[in-house]
Amino acid sequence: MLWFTLFACSEISEQIRIEPTFIVVSTDAELGSAESPLPFSDDLITQTFTVSTLDLNADPYPFNGDLVAKVRPGNLEIEPWISVTDGTWTGEITYTVPFGPSRVWFTDEGDKDASSGRAPSWSSGVSEIFHYEFPTISEMNNNEDPETNHLDGEFAELRIEDRNVVVTVVGTDGFWVTDLTSLEDKTLPTGGYASLFIYTFSKPDSVVVGSQLLSLNGNNQEYLGTTQFSFPTYEVAESVTLPVPEAISVDENTLCDEFAMEPLESALVEVSGAKIPADFTTGSEDYQDYLEYNQWPVTIGNCTFYVDSSGSQANFDPGANPGAELTTIRGLVNQVWSKKIIIVTEPDDIQGSGVKETDETDETARSAAPSRPKPRHRDGSPANDAPHSHFEAPHTH
Repeated sequence: MLWFTLFACSEISEQIRIEPTFIVVSTDAELGSAESPLPFSDDLITQTFTVSTLDLNADPYPFNGDLVAKVRPGNLEIEPWISVTDGTWTGEITYTVPFGPSRVWFTDEGDKDASSGRAPSWSSGVSEIFHYEFPTISEMNNNEDPETNHLDGEFAELRIEDRNVVVTVVGTDGFWVTDLTSLEDKTLPTGGYASLFIYTFSKPDSVVVGSQLLSLNGNNQEYLGTTQFSFPTYEVAESVTLPVPEAISVDENTLCDEFAMEPLESALVEVSGAKIPADFTTGSEDYQDYLEYNQWPVTIGNCTFYVDSSGSQANFDPGANPGAELTTIRGLVNQVWSKKIIIVTEPDDIQGSGVKETDETDETARSAAPSRPKPRHRDGSPANDAPHSHFEAPHTH
């Protein structure tokens, strides 16, 4: 019986090894260093690599088949498959937006043509580390597509330490920041892609209006088209208060130009001479939207945009004032897909006929800024079944 047991165990444990066991990757490309990193860029980067396959004994193995190429972090801009012949391959890999320590990977996941029937070995090889700069807020946001950014979906660190990044508004579930250094860059469009919302799920600690950030990282995501960092970690300079930038004046032409508004996302702006539509009345579609989403329409010339004043503590009900002329609307630029929304955060940031005057002085008014807009589908319709975030906060007891 003992002999049978040992024989059976021997039969079960016998396995066929699939080669290659090791993949070696080499390149003559410039690597940069931690002290002198390569610049962050959204330009195409093409590097030449050589791949060699080895067996269990680290001897050359004449592998013939496909490997999958990857860049982490970064975006591969070519077909991911390379074909290795007799154990070697030399060729170019093209990628974009690597940041921080990055590597190029090659993995045996089976052939591109699955009908070949070849079983993968799952062996992997990586290049030496390429050292790239982390992007600034502007470099991350400056993208031709207004509904994404260069690091969308990445857990990323931003280049903050050598910039003047100031907290502009503190809200109930996060805070907004602006990179003053980018605002001063005359090569960037108005707004400079320099602002960002940091989503903290609950009222953030350790930050007040004027705080200077020294470091920032978190999960980068596009929530309804607005760039934000969630699950953030950040460091705030002690006993330092930076000036909050003045609100940027926005006219009719800019408000209804999605691409002109994108550099202003999450920035403080001011609009003059707007009007609540006369047909913003009970029963209208916009009024129902207002009741559900706190967003109400405003027109200036031929342009219609939206305002959310639910967190401003302003003694003003837009639903009771159809046709009211508003001399000033001041707030933060938010986005629900292609719709731009100005989030008003202070009681006196709406001025005009129909606005009840208040003598209250509340230095913490900016802390009453509302949370993010409720979910919507891309066509603007409510998405009541959608979660508040792509990454929900953990439950606590």
